[in-house]
Amino acid sequence: GEVYKEWYAIQEQKKTDGTLKSYRIDFDHLAPIHDMRIKDIDRITLQHLYERADVSGNTLKKMMQLINMVFAYAVKCGILPLAALNINKSVNVPTKGVKKQKSREILSEHDIQILWNNKDDDYARIALVYVYTGLRFSELQNLTPDRCHDNYIEIVDAKTPAGNRIVPLSDKVRSLLPIKPVPSRTTFERKFKYFLPDHYIHETRHTFITMMTEAGVDARIIKAIVGHKTNDITEVYTHIGLDVMLEAVNRL
Repeated sequence: GEVYKEWYAIQEQKKTDGTLKSYRIDFDHLAPIHDMRIKDIDRITLQHLYERADVSGNTLKKMMQLINMVFAYAVKCGILPLAALNINKSVNVPTKGVKKQKSREILSEHDIQILWNNKDDDYARIALVYVYTGLRFSELQNLTPDRCHDNYIEIVDAKTPAGNRIVPLSDKVRSLLPIKPVPSRTTFERKFKYFLPDHYIHETRHTFITMMTEAGVDARIIKAIVGHKTNDITEVYTHIGLDVMLEAVNRL
């Protein structure tokens, strides 16, 4: 990470803003090696990193290019030997042309407790809000103060009619508020993985739905809260009040 920052400072003098932004995004994808000594980053380390990266083939290629440029700078500065210029050539590049569909994992009680143990951290608090509301990432990120109330929030301008809804705030959620503004997805995913390296932020939504189901909450109430479309005509005409939804989320 330190070598990258030195190299990046030089690029700031000659590259466009778009190129610099691309470098920053690619660097975020290399988070597992940010704190490693550059001399300790070997072929096996990179092989493991590339295989686990949840990125497209094009992004993976840019990650490798960034490694090549930073390593070349390190060689020029005498930090690494000349042989380091060929480190990526010895890696078996995984095929990332078609991204695999990830299974819908959920956070365990232990995982959630890790977040509670770190609730003084801004990003852990945001993650907990996701866990106990079932919100989509974009919904919380784009939420404006005028849509926030004492015990519920309003989601408007959703892509589907079902997405426009009221989301109840349980006692647990209110104890976490206020939270800082939600950063970009790339930044937040990296911060989230600091606490739960084997999970992804979208799994908080699946976790909420699973916890509500296990708590015995009616499926119609769950659908109303998370904004799921329904094909059942009897559900379309069923109005679910805020009090009912609050009682449901406070079971968690």
